[in-house]
Parts: sequence; structure tokens; C-alpha cells
Amino acid sequence: MRSILAWPVMFGASFVSLHSHNALAAGTEIPSRLECSATSKHPERKSNQRYSLQVSFIFNNNSLQGEPATRRHPGKEVYSGSVGPNRVIKITGRGAYDNGVDDWHSDFSGPLGHGEPTVVRGSLETKRGEHRNCSITFLVSSDKLAAILEPLLVQQEEQARRQLSELAEDMEDKRNALHAAQEDLKKQQADVALKTLQAAGASSSNELKALQAAWDKLSLATADLNDRQKALDAVQQTLKEEQAKTSHHLTAVQTVLDGIVLPITEDRKSWTMRVETVPLQQQQFCRIVDEFHDDIEKVYKTHQNIDSLFRDRQNSMAALLPNGEFSNWVVQVKEVTRARDGRAAVMLQPPCRVMLGSDPCQSSLSKHQANMPTNSSGDGEFGLVYAGDFVVVSGKVMQGDASDNKPPTYAVYRPGTHCSSAQGSKQQDVFVTEISYLVQLR
Repeated sequence: MRSILAWPVMFGASFVSLHSHNALAAGTEIPSRLECSATSKHPERKSNQRYSLQVSFIFNNNSLQGEPATRRHPGKEVYSGSVGPNRVIKITGRGAYDNGVDDWHSDFSGPLGHGEPTVVRGSLETKRGEHRNCSITFLVSSDKLAAILEPLLVQQEEQARRQLSELAEDMEDKRNALHAAQEDLKKQQADVALKTLQAAGASSSNELKALQAAWDKLSLATADLNDRQKALDAVQQTLKEEQAKTSHHLTAVQTVLDGIVLPITEDRKSWTMRVETVPLQQQQFCRIVDEFHDDIEKVYKTHQNIDSLFRDRQNSMAALLPNGEFSNWVVQVKEVTRARDGRAAVMLQPPCRVMLGSDPCQSSLSKHQANMPTNSSGDGEFGLVYAGDFVVVSGKVMQGDASDNKPPTYAVYRPGTHCSSAQGSKQQDVFVTEISYLVQLR
């Protein structure tokens, strides 16, 4: 995440000089630690003893790359890695000193863990025959590592599904062929039985030999059919096991989004790698929103009084957001526009069923118009933020003054009543919001 500090401005004014929308990220850095035991030869020597190095892996183009500094002499060491279909991480390393005194290679492997940091283990071998037992520990939680690797894991799962589909089709073809062979075998058995009856009174050796040959042929066909049935059963068992593994892997990837109920307008994949950056305050806000939506559906079905639900939501939000203020929320820009008077306006989507937006409709709903004045110093940078960008924002939800010990009311548009053309505003509440800080999230 690249960040700058922005001065307090109204919603839409914080789009100050961030980074070009078309700039491409170089990759995601994963801090790691390499540890190796003493060598198998002369471990008492200082240069051959146990050591530990910091390694920064970069995940880019579906592969892991790392180039740690060499320890004893100038040289180069390069690591490259990938993730297998069973979520097994494999890393190979090659290194050499510039003076040619030594070169070495290493291999590591290990499964992507759950909860605790992932560790892959292996060994290092030098051209001089020295051996070290080594390990690489990724210094992030396994859930975060899975989120970083999610594009590759999803790609592998899709490939696994295609392979399973092809395997299922092949098994169906074999089953049909086996059924046809079984029908043919039945016909052969009936034919042999008929010939046996016809030859019951036969006396010539030629007729008896022909009958024996037909019977031998039938026995071979039966044995072949049994072998094919066993092979088909084995393929079917393999298919079941692969389907179970694929289901488990998909569940592991999707747990990254546990507790987040995205609106139907949102792409799940676009949030997967960012959901861990959602702060606790925003998670609680989304839970309040989700509970409200779940409860309101029940009220509509049972024709109960709906006012209490809105009061409960106001109470919960007032306790969570003192004066309506929030800090460092992760949202996606859905719309950037200008009001008729030239002021800037935006619509933002948090990872739950509500939107945060400025008030370009110029209605009397709120006495505070959360727009950017045309003379704002940030107005000239407004075009640097685009629909689809992820940003981190701080600000406050506009609210009226609380009175008589009642929670404050919030400036909110009901679904479809806001003048925005953003698809989400047609299906979700839009809370009028102003922003005091914004940073672009990469």
C-alpha cells in the first residue's frame, strides 16, 4: 500500500497526487527467513556453522522469486518457487560466488499451512559435497499468504476442475464401452450355450475342438471384461478423491472472506486479497449492516413494526461511530462525477450491503452537503481516482444533532432514491459521508 497524508476536505476532495491509475504493481513482497544447520563436513569451523538470513520473496506472474545476499563472498543466489495443485509450495535455489570458490543448490517443499506461518523444509548441497538441512519460514500468517497466492490457487482449482471434468467424461466413455462389451459377452455366452446343445450328440473330434475353442475365447473375454471393470472402479475412486480434494481447496480459499457478506454487485475475487486489511471498526459496521438486512427481510415477511429496526441500527452505529467518525476504512470507488454546480462527488462501496457517498443530488435531506467546493485546493487532482480503484479513507457519516437521549439520525438515501447511476445505489442504502483523509490501496 502506498500512502500519502491528505489534508481535511469534503468528500471527493481527497484525491490528491497519489499514483498514476495505469501504473503496474511490481509484485507482492513476502518477508521470509532462511535458516540452515551446520554443514556435514567440519561443522566446528566458524564458516560452516548454523546461520539465518532474511529473504524477501516477490510473488508476481504466478511465481515466487527471491535473491538474498550471499554470506561469505560476493556472488549471487536466486530462488524460484511455485505452488502445486495440492497447495504444496516448492522452491529451488541456485547460487555461486563470483570468485568460483564454491557453488550450491537447494530444494524446499511444504504445504501451505493454516493459521500459523507456513514453513517449507529442504536441504542445501555444495559442489564440494557439503550438506545442510534448511528451512524457509514465511513471516506472514498462512491466511494472509493464501490471500497473496489466491490468484494462482484459484487458477489451479479451475484447472483441477477441468481435469476432473475430462476425467469424468473419459470414465463415462469407458462405462459405456464396458456396457457394450457386457452385452456382447451375453450374446457370446448364449451362442456358446446353443452350440453346446447342438453338439451334445456330436461324435467328430472337429466339432468338439471347435466347441472348446469357442469356450476358451469366451473365458478370455470374460477375464478381460473383469479387468476392465476393476480399472474403471479404480478410476472412479480416484475421481471421488480428487473431487473431495478440490472441494477442500476451494473451501480453504474462500475462508479468507469469512464474516464478510458482499453485495451481489461486487466481485468476490477483487476483495479476497484486500479483506484482511479491513479494520475492526469497519468489520463491526458491516456486521451491523448485515444484521439489519437479515432482520428487515423477516419483518417484511411477518408484517411487524419496522421502526424498531431503524432505531436499533441508529443505536448500534452511534456507539460504534462517535460523532459519525470512522478511520482507515477500505472501500472501492464506484463512481466519480461532478455536480451541476461543478463540485466533485463520488460513490464508495465498503465490503457490505451499504454505500458511502457524497450528496450531488442537492436535496434537502442533509443540511451538510458533503461535496468538494470548486475552489478546493484538491479539486485539480480529482481526475486521478477512477471507478474500480481501492482506497483507504477516514471521515464521518453525516448526522443530525441527538436530542432527548435519542441516538442521532443519519443522512441516508434509501435504495434507488439517490441520483447516482452506480448500480449499487439502486439496491443499497447510501449514507451521506465526508472524507478527511484518503490513500490509494495497491
